[in-house]
Amino acid sequence: MKNMDMGGMGMSGHGSKIRAHADKAMGGMGGAKKPKLGTGERFANLKGELAAKGARNPGGLAAFIGRKKLGKARFQKLAAKGKASGGGMAGMGM
Repeated sequence: MKNMDMGGMGMSGHGSKIRAHADKAMGGMGGAKKPKLGTGERFANLKGELAAKGARNPGGLAAFIGRKKLGKARFQKLAAKGKASGGGMAGMGM
């Protein structure tokens, strides 16, 4: 994966740690079947994994990774879908 430019994001001094988490998380979750996109389960799983690894803000980091992977528009569409259904990302601080 290419190096992510964190310029202008207010994360000075934390770029290499965030990149390491993002690179690893975007690499996949193993051979198990992934939950359906839009349910919020993938987000919750990633958030839990990042928290277990010691991320200071696992929800924010999971959102950052999601936006990098899916793009801003698609990520926001999924977040709105979860919010409308009363579950998904809305119940996870998004």
